[in-house]
Amino acid sequence: MKTNWMNLGVFPGLYLAVLAEPSARITNKQFVVTIPALMGGIVEKAITPDKPVEDPLGKAKLPIDKEVVLNKDFTARDKDRLKDYNVATTIVAENLTWHAHRIDGFVKLGTINKLTAETRAIESDKGKYSGPTTPAGCGSHTHETTGTHKRTGIKQKNLTWTGLNFYMMEQVDLENINNKVLKKGDILYGTFIIGAPNKFVITCIPDVTPRTEHEIQNGQNVEIKDTSKDGDKNPAEKEA
Repeated sequence: MKTNWMNLGVFPGLYLAVLAEPSARITNKQFVVTIPALMGGIVEKAITPDKPVEDPLGKAKLPIDKEVVLNKDFTARDKDRLKDYNVATTIVAENLTWHAHRIDGFVKLGTINKLTAETRAIESDKGKYSGPTTPAGCGSHTHETTGTHKRTGIKQKNLTWTGLNFYMMEQVDLENINNKVLKKGDILYGTFIIGAPNKFVITCIPDVTPRTEHEIQNGQNVEIKDTSKDGDKNPAEKEA
């Protein structure tokens, strides 16, 4: 069966969408957008929402061309009564991108090359002590000591451990990731779902995923700056 998509008013494919709400984090469940390819001529006049949660649909008034009314029973007086009509200028789009605000899981095995601490306090320390012995007699000498000795009030600074391995780090939560915000007018890409009328989903948000410029070999374990949106807001690394 052949389907004439022109009759349905929508072509299958990936559509360019424009964010219509004032701002939105890329991890939001939905976005309020306009689709210029389908809303051409009204997008420029669109009154987009300032409170998208309360009223997500932007609206615009369009005049009726009275000359195209072909009903023979319509008189001139009837045409004069025709008023402008409201049209929706935005659509609520579901976010189907991979951008999540957290990732949960575990790490089975890992290696820490270097671990440092500027200041660390030890509340108590226990250990067995033994030392050299000298023949009994006068003068300065030492005796072997046995048993458990307790030391308290010990403080250490600038500690460094190297070559550490860890196993089964469970309950690992990476939270507040993909912390990037879109502004009104930013571009998104989406498509309509066949079988679900008027359901528009966002599948891609450009310039929010860090990309390498043009690498031709496997990456090394070195920092590569995030040049995508809001990348300059990442905390600076203090030590290589």
